[in-house]
Parts: sequence; structure tokens; C-alpha cells
Amino acid sequence: MLSFRRDTFVHRLFAQLAGQADLRFGGLQGSDSDSNRHPLKPLPDPQPVEVGAARIISGRFNGSRVFDPLGDFAIEEHDGKIWRPILPAIKNNENPVWSTTFPPVKTKHIRLVITATPHDLSRVWEIEFDQPLTGIKK
Repeated sequence: MLSFRRDTFVHRLFAQLAGQADLRFGGLQGSDSDSNRHPLKPLPDPQPVEVGAARIISGRFNGSRVFDPLGDFAIEEHDGKIWRPILPAIKNNENPVWSTTFPPVKTKHIRLVITATPHDLSRVWEIEFDQPLTGIKK
């Protein structure tokens, strides 16, 4: 299940990846006959953005802890012709709050490719892509 505010960058990105917002996200789906819900509207072709950091929160919550995050996954960007990995594929992840930085990439399209989850079950709670970190002294 994915949930996020409609006006966020992530929402616009997912809507664009879905082909001009032709996607139904749980409670965001709607029809003309359902006045309590609003269909997603087509978005103009997005401008490329530069990203250099990612964070994914995933797993299941049993009332006291989060467990079974995404196990194996990859983050890819589309260069206009093909999908390319932004960083090496992640294998055997056990961290529910996974994050990383990577060399900046300027792109219109990013996708998360999930290839394994514990027990074939997990939830994605949040996906963030942020601008590259600059000017930070170590």
C-alpha cells in the first residue's frame, strides 16, 4: 500500500511513472459518480530533477516493533531510452528504515523494483528521494 499527499514530489513522480497519472492509489481512486473521491488528473511532462539520496520505510508492525522490511530491491532511473540502476541492487536488507546517498542523478523518472520480501509479504510505508547533499563538512 502506498499513501502520500497528492501535492508531494513523490506523488507526482509515481503518477508520472504510471503513465500520466492513470493509476489508482487506494482511497485516491474515484469516479464521476463518487463525489467523495477525486480521480487523479493527468500531469504535464515533468521537468528533470536532481536526486542524490533515498529513504525507504517498509515492513510490518506487530504492535511493538517493525519487522520484515523489503529484502531485495533496486532503484532505477530512466534515461529517456532504458532503465538504469542508480546504485547497486540491495540484497538481504534487514533495516526497516533504509537510506543511502549516491552520486547525483538528473531524471524525470525513478522506479523501485522489489525482487524479494520475507515470506513474500511486506509493506512500503514511505519512499523519499531527496536532492543531493552539498556543503556538508565531515
